[in-house]
Amino acid sequence: MGFFDWLFGKKKIDSNDAPAADDEPDIKVGEKNPKRDIVYSSTKEVDGEKYEWKQYSNGGWSMESSMGEPFKTYFALSDIIVHEKDIYAKLSACEESFKILAKVMKLEIKDSGKIPNSIACRDYSLKIYLQLGQWNNALNAIQKCIKANAYYPNKGELDIEYYNKYKRTAEIAISFLEKNEGFLQKNIYKALTNTDIDKECLKDFSRSSLLIKKIKKGGTNQLFLNEEILKQSDIRR
Repeated sequence: MGFFDWLFGKKKIDSNDAPAADDEPDIKVGEKNPKRDIVYSSTKEVDGEKYEWKQYSNGGWSMESSMGEPFKTYFALSDIIVHEKDIYAKLSACEESFKILAKVMKLEIKDSGKIPNSIACRDYSLKIYLQLGQWNNALNAIQKCIKANAYYPNKGELDIEYYNKYKRTAEIAISFLEKNEGFLQKNIYKALTNTDIDKECLKDFSRSSLLIKKIKKGGTNQLFLNEEILKQSDIRR
């Protein structure tokens, strides 16, 4: 059993495991993690290497091993990506991870013969860049992961397909909301039925995009444009 098999088996941490709220984004701008205490620790030897796993009261985790770099840095960055609340801290950690990702993947393939299911910088960077409407950065993140051989069994095709669908859908939705600010979230799917949207991407957009703001109205939300985030995006208006 390789190191990643142990780490991402029972201890697998995946962005898809946590249920997203229907009406609010699951990441915040400017929110920091509280002080954390160790609530669990475990030491295991895998293929002659000793690993010490620690879990903290705020949900974070860390890994120490005699393997040293680049894994120590990689897991420290992954902890930030998964558990830090501030999205810009997450993205900064993603970009730092990309610098060593190819080496980590090469060592992992040598160790276990496969790519791990969960790779924090790959999984989170695309999601957040799309939520911010930063298309160029989102596509660059995919390309960096492709170059680092961080996709399996596909070579990034599924992420590229999702990127294209999400970008097209988000731009259609933004254009619609420019003319219909305050439109009800529950009605936007029907309103855009005859446009070139992807229904699942529209669902993702309306639930968690940071390009829009929501004001509760009855059992749904009114949708408004988030001008501050839009100014930093690649949305053409």
